[in-house]
Amino acid sequence: MNYFDYNQLQKEFINVQNSLKNKIDCNNYFSKSDIKTIAGVDLAYWKNENDDEYAVCCAVVIDYITHNVIDKQQYSDKVNVPYMPGFLAFRELPLVLKTVEKLKIKL
Repeated sequence: MNYFDYNQLQKEFINVQNSLKNKIDCNNYFSKSDIKTIAGVDLAYWKNENDDEYAVCCAVVIDYITHNVIDKQQYSDKVNVPYMPGFLAFRELPLVLKTVEKLKIKL
C-alpha cells in the first residue's frame, strides 16, 4: 500500500494547475466540416491482493460521419497517484497518454 502526503501533493498540484491556467483557451476554432474523427477515453480501476491500485485505460476512435470504429487501444499499469478531487488529470493522464500513443491513427 502506498502512503502519500496529501497536503504536499495538493500544494504541488495546485502550483502546476496555476502555472498552466493562463494557457487555457476555450474558444471554438472548429466547424463541423473540420471534424473527421472523435475519440473517447475512459479508465477502470482495481486493487490487487497487496492493495496496490491498477487501472486500464481504453481509447476508441470513430469516424464522425459513419460512426464506424477506426481504432481502439488499451493500456494498463499501476496507478501511482491517489484520487484527489480536482486533480484527476495527475492520476489518469499518464495512462491516457500511453494509450493514445498506441493508436495507429494520428489524431
